Amino acid sequence: MQVTQLVILAGGKGARLLKETKILPKPLVTLFDKKAILDILLDRFIGTFDNILILAGYKGELIQDHISHSYSDVSSNIKVVMEDDLAGTGGALLVNREFLNDYFMLINGDTWFDTDLQGQSFIYPESCAQLLLTNSPDSSRYGAVEIDKAGRIVSFIEKTRIKEQEEGLINTGCYLVSKTILGYIKTLPCSLEQDIFPLLSELRLLEGRIENGAFLDIGIPSALEFARQHKEFFTS
Repeated sequence: MQVTQLVILAGGKGARLLKETKILPKPLVTLFDKKAILDILLDRFIGTFDNILILAGYKGELIQDHISHSYSDVSSNIKVVMEDDLAGTGGALLVNREFLNDYFMLINGDTWFDTDLQGQSFIYPESCAQLLLTNSPDSSRYGAVEIDKAGRIVSFIEKTRIKEQEEGLINTGCYLVSKTILGYIKTLPCSLEQDIFPLLSELRLLEGRIENGAFLDIGIPSALEFARQHKEFFTS
C-alpha cells in the first residue's frame, strides 16, 4: 500500500495551554528557533508525502496565513481547510471528505512521534484504521491500549483506571486510515478517540501496530516546556 497523503488535525482549542493559546492555536505555539510544532512536522514530512492536508479550526486563519507566508515555495502541496464550527477529530474528516484520499496517514498537530509514517500498511484489508502504538513507562497520562495476538485492538483503558508510573501501550495520535471510516461517523461533533475507535474495536475493524520512537504530546505545560528546552529531541 502506497500512502501519499498526510492529514494533520489542527483544530483544537488547546485548553490546557490557555496562557499560550489565547493568541495562537496550539500547533503554532513557538517551541524554539521561531519554530512551532507544526513547522517541525511539516519540515519532516513535506518531502515524504505528495500532499498534506491541514484541518484547522480554532484560530485557523492564523494557520492559513502561516502556511501562505512560510511555505509559499511548496504551497501547492499543502492545503489548509477551516471549520466554521468545531466538529471534533472525527467530524473534521467527515466535513472535509472531498479532500481525502482513499487511504491516508492522520496525525495530531500537537504531537511528535519519530517513526516511519509512509511505510505503514494494514494487516487486514477490511480494517478502517490502524493506530500506531508505543510503550510508555507511565501510561497514566494517556490511557492504555490493549491488542490481541492478531494485532487487533480489543480495549481502551481510561487513564483514571491506571496507576501512576504503570507501563503500557499508548496511542501516539498517528493513524493509518481508510476512507471507509466515514461511514461510521453519524453525528457532529464526533471524536475519533471517544466515539469511533471504541466502536470499530467492537466490530474488529481497528488494528494496532507497535512502533519504537521518541514520542511527545505538547498539550500540557510541562511537556511544552520540555520541548522548548530539548531541541535535540526532535532531531535525534
